[in-house]
Amino acid sequence: MKGQRGVVRFTQSILNRFGSFRLSSGIWYLTGFTITCTLLIGCNQIRLPKIDSNGKGLFVSGDTTEVTQPFKDTEKIRDLPTIIPKPAFRAPDPGQNSDEGLLSDSNQNAEEKTQVTAGMIWTTPKIMAAPIGSAVVLKAGLVGSKRQLLSGRKLEWTVSEGSPGIIEKAGGGNPNTFRWLFPKYGNKTTDTYAHTITSERAEVVHQDTNDYLDDIGVAKGEAWTVVSSDQKGTTEILVGASTETNWDNQYQRILVHWIDAQWQFPNSISGDAGSDQTLTTTVSRPSDNYPLSGWTVRYKLVSNRQATLSSQANNEQLDTIDVTTDEQGKASIRVSPNINQAGIVYVKTEVIRPADVSLETPSLVVGQSTVAVTWNSPGLSISSSSPKIVKLGQTIDCLVTISNPGNQTATNVVLAQTIPSGLTLDSSNPVANLTGNQAVWNIDNLAPQTERQLTVRYTAEQAGAGNLSFLVSCDEGLQSEAESLTSIVIAPLEITIEGPRIAKLGDDLQFQILLHNTSSEAISGLTLLETLGPGLIHISKSNPLGNPSVRKLAFQSRTIEPNSTTVKAISMRAIRTGTLCHTLQATLSNGLVLEKKICLEISAPIQPGTTAAPVIDAKIINNQTIQVWEAGQENTIRFQIANQSKQPITNVKIKTTLPTQLQAQLASEGHRSEGQSIMLDIPTLLPGQTRALVIQILAIQAGSNLPIRMEVTGDAISKIVKTNQSKVINNTNANPLDLSPPPVEEPMVEAEPAPPTEQPLPALKPADTPANPADQDTFPLNEPPVQPMNPTPVDTVDDSRPTAKPEHTDKPTVTTTNEDLQGLEESKASAIPTNNSEEQLEEQLEEQLEEQLEEQLEEQLEEQLEEQEVAEGEAGDAPTITSDEPNTALEESSETSDNRSDITAKVLTLNNPIAVDDENVFFVYLRNNGDSLAANIMIQAQASEHFDVISIAQKDSDADDFSNAIKHENRRVSVPTMARLAAGTSIMPYQIKVNAMKQGIGKLTVTVNAEGMEKPIEISGEVEILPAK
Repeated sequence: MKGQRGVVRFTQSILNRFGSFRLSSGIWYLTGFTITCTLLIGCNQIRLPKIDSNGKGLFVSGDTTEVTQPFKDTEKIRDLPTIIPKPAFRAPDPGQNSDEGLLSDSNQNAEEKTQVTAGMIWTTPKIMAAPIGSAVVLKAGLVGSKRQLLSGRKLEWTVSEGSPGIIEKAGGGNPNTFRWLFPKYGNKTTDTYAHTITSERAEVVHQDTNDYLDDIGVAKGEAWTVVSSDQKGTTEILVGASTETNWDNQYQRILVHWIDAQWQFPNSISGDAGSDQTLTTTVSRPSDNYPLSGWTVRYKLVSNRQATLSSQANNEQLDTIDVTTDEQGKASIRVSPNINQAGIVYVKTEVIRPADVSLETPSLVVGQSTVAVTWNSPGLSISSSSPKIVKLGQTIDCLVTISNPGNQTATNVVLAQTIPSGLTLDSSNPVANLTGNQAVWNIDNLAPQTERQLTVRYTAEQAGAGNLSFLVSCDEGLQSEAESLTSIVIAPLEITIEGPRIAKLGDDLQFQILLHNTSSEAISGLTLLETLGPGLIHISKSNPLGNPSVRKLAFQSRTIEPNSTTVKAISMRAIRTGTLCHTLQATLSNGLVLEKKICLEISAPIQPGTTAAPVIDAKIINNQTIQVWEAGQENTIRFQIANQSKQPITNVKIKTTLPTQLQAQLASEGHRSEGQSIMLDIPTLLPGQTRALVIQILAIQAGSNLPIRMEVTGDAISKIVKTNQSKVINNTNANPLDLSPPPVEEPMVEAEPAPPTEQPLPALKPADTPANPADQDTFPLNEPPVQPMNPTPVDTVDDSRPTAKPEHTDKPTVTTTNEDLQGLEESKASAIPTNNSEEQLEEQLEEQLEEQLEEQLEEQLEEQLEEQEVAEGEAGDAPTITSDEPNTALEESSETSDNRSDITAKVLTLNNPIAVDDENVFFVYLRNNGDSLAANIMIQAQASEHFDVISIAQKDSDADDFSNAIKHENRRVSVPTMARLAAGTSIMPYQIKVNAMKQGIGKLTVTVNAEGMEKPIEISGEVEILPAK
């Protein structure tokens, strides 16, 4: 830089003028001490005068340079190491790689890429043109062995003798302030020669102006020069690297053609749809503004092909056209649209300088620009949709959508239709103007990029094909058509529902569904869906209390022969008064949907001769007689109520409040929670009926006189409050988060009684799962969990059919529902003895559970045998229950085979729901229920995007065992391979701690594989994540 050279000359002149002189030792010590302190403290916040880059003086008056952190970015100048720091100027924006960079696919063809070799000098551009009086930036770099540009390399730039033009500036990255101490390693510029050091980093080189447009973006390994010329001709610049040992000794040549011309490109234009638009480019000489003729202007379509190009001399419709400038220096074309509607095309314009024989210069593209040509017009389009098939007499809803895709308003839009024969227009919005079978809708104006929808309802009065055709138009002359075809058929199935139409609150309601085939062909593939309205619940022999969460029942009907009738039976109970309805939807194989809706009036029961208030008996039943818990100990408590009056009690609620030292883990299905309170809503408690809220509780903190409070409220009863006192003592040997059963002698493995082979998990769910905020009796349709004993689990419903006996009857399958197992679980919890040891308790619990399970299975077996006798041996007519209730946080999967290991896994979550930023723990259990050893067991867990995995632990295991188990970047946990798991044993649970990062349903999926398994086991646990507190 000139400023740097000025500093050197200034220093040398001082030495030459005053000669050599000896400094005193005190001055040397003071100077050394000052430099040392400056380097150590970093010169933070020191402001120095700014160096004059023009070379007229040492410093520029007024301006300063702030040196903030001199050691922040120490530079290695060439290969010479130095302790002198480069100045930490205000950090500029990072430079961008050149658009014509060394490895740029968009600017070099394949042939040029193959020519790039190690040791060569890369330059950009190689050939260019510029108006005289302007300046251009040229870049170069030395190619390394890996086809990369090398930093810190010296390049030499030379303007060939006889070429016009000079080198104004040259450099690499932002210069080092102290580089003037080593001038041969810095940058030096004369009018025809410069040597530069390639940049150490990508950065922006700032000039001495306030205009950011003259800043130069430099990539790592690039050096640059600025060349200008005030006369016409071609400047030849040679670039070499004579001081570099790895240079291939081949100079690279850059040609800059200086032209005495300027041009004015056309601007973007717009016009009416369908009209031709004109683009004109003007070329002139800047010295005297004289128009230049004979120059070539090339126009090219670069977007879609919705238009063509032509000129006065060439009427052919083209995509690319060359036009020569006339005596006025102008070159014009026409842009003609192909369609009479709104649209836009983009046209690229290139100015091409003609070849100059006298100067031996070829023709060259010297400038280019792209403009947009837009046609303005409203657009008009229409679409319609209607059912493909309906029955005769049914209504048809047709949805019509009218849109304006243009960029102007469509005025006075009108929709018209000729109503097909056999259809009658019922209603629409807006209302149609009818004249005979002609319907007209006035839509009014339609703004650009908007749409309007209307629903037109017809009644099908004649069988056949109904073609619903529509025509839309506007004042601008635009039109569009749409049509939809609907087949009108005579329904081959007649549905009749027989049952009560008036009943009392709490009555059990029996309905018979008669499906009669009125056609001459058999009906197969019939699907039935029963939807229960608010106030009705489905009941069955296996579930006499019903499940309020089941709102839809799906049936698969057998083939119905011509002129035959199939009967289905379904039972319900009314739990509220008023008008209650249920709807049956039948879907035939051809897509025809038939519906039948039945409503009945439910009134409150009359209790003559009694005015006694209803009575509820409330109890808190604890499995343990001693109310002292150890921290980390679990307990199950039943909060039970019974209606001891002779009338039903409505809107009953059980509310349980726990102290902070106790934490609910699981609770009865259908509960909801608010903080430390857990509630169960019971719409109707019938006379003599008993209901219970069962809660599994974990003691997490020591405390005394801990109240467990129970409140019972309902219509026409006084509030009932019950309280039990508990005490929690510390247990230093127990992990308060460990939910596993106690281990046996073998480390990491514990024995526990094997549950019945087909027994599903208890029908409890995480205690903090929020209730559905909508109507408690309205639930969407979900598929039920698949039970192990039946691939299509169903609730048992009464089903009556023709009584002809089948020729043979297959052995029926027996299913155990979640409600049955929940009852068993509650019975087990309430029947725990109090005076036996732990081993006796386990044996009695197992015996009691097996007895109750056998009774349930025998009862279901008898019911299915009776149903098969009625249903002529058909097993697929029972309804499939669908529920909106989420699955419990406990899931179980197993893989079984004879005489081999049978691995069973399950996942349990500590809290559900949680809030964003809360921590939670998943417990992963594993058990070998087989009769042989399981070997080489691999467990992997994958968390969804809602979680961040924090840690994994296992009781009695060293934390170092899991040091490499977590992959935080993909939220995956890989548990070290387990060498073996003996038959009939289980592991201590793995505890995977996560942090909630995102609102939604968080999921942890666990995959288990072992030697000899046909396929891995995959289970998962879900947790609802609420917004941050």
